Amino acid sequence: MYQHYNNKFGKQIYIIHPGEYYASGEAVLISTVLGSCVGVAFYDPQSRIGGLNHFMLPGSLDAKSFMTSETGKYGMFAMELLINELIKMGARKERLRAKVFGGGHVLQNDAGEDGGVPQSNINFAFQYLETERIP
Repeated sequence: MYQHYNNKFGKQIYIIHPGEYYASGEAVLISTVLGSCVGVAFYDPQSRIGGLNHFMLPGSLDAKSFMTSETGKYGMFAMELLINELIKMGARKERLRAKVFGGGHVLQNDAGEDGGVPQSNINFAFQYLETERIP
């Protein structure tokens, strides 16, 4: 993660890379650049704690295969790590709200019949949020 003070906005900015996440209760900016990757921002409006993750590959919500899946370590772990960090900081899971970003088809061969990696990332993010009942 790269961080610096941004004079234009007068705030600290945290730039996260693939596989990273950042959570804060401070007035900071969190930024990333997404292509086929997905970033999910979470925010608890009461505690004013929020964060953003950036994952490259989807995970599986299948309890039997998620721990052994090579792809499960990205999406699934990114969501769990960020949510757990937010809760440790004082957020409440039932108050979390989410926004999903990314999942762009930036390469010629990343579509395919099923939408490829970008669509898999998008589907995973929304399925995870639905399963966890996070609007």
